[in-house]
Amino acid sequence: MTEITADRVQLLKDAYALEAHPEGGFFVESYTAPYAGPEDRPLTGSIFYLLEGADVSHFHCIDCDEIWYFHEGCGMRLTLIDPQGSLARLDLGADPACGQRAMVVIPAGVVFAAENLDRTSFSFVSCMTTPKFHYEGFSLTGLSRIRALCPEHADELAYLAYPDHLTREHP
Repeated sequence: MTEITADRVQLLKDAYALEAHPEGGFFVESYTAPYAGPEDRPLTGSIFYLLEGADVSHFHCIDCDEIWYFHEGCGMRLTLIDPQGSLARLDLGADPACGQRAMVVIPAGVVFAAENLDRTSFSFVSCMTTPKFHYEGFSLTGLSRIRALCPEHADELAYLAYPDHLTREHP
């Protein structure tokens, strides 16, 4: 990472009080809706999220829709595997001429991971969930589940998976 990029990353970490996220990267909760839906769960929640260098947001799954919004940096590749095993790769970033999107929607129940498009840079995004994210609906996804969902791509995606002994099945 260049000195300018490293300085910018540190400024973002400090300015937003970002802390390590269990799946990789850094985050801070930034908003919780004051209104609740079923089971008294807030209707929406939002975080700031930063991914630097070659770090990845490992495969995980949540029980709510998640919308990612690009703010700055090199952009990210989001790798999604739906419950039927279909694989999609979507680029989140500022350059639509290169196929990047400023916003990506990840439906509830989809296993997904993220990595920077440039492993020497960073990406700073916001993620909004509906309903609000809660850890009871979150699971880290190991390679054995990736092999079961998407066997033809499992070897090439292995670096995005969590070690199986550190995972738990999605509720």
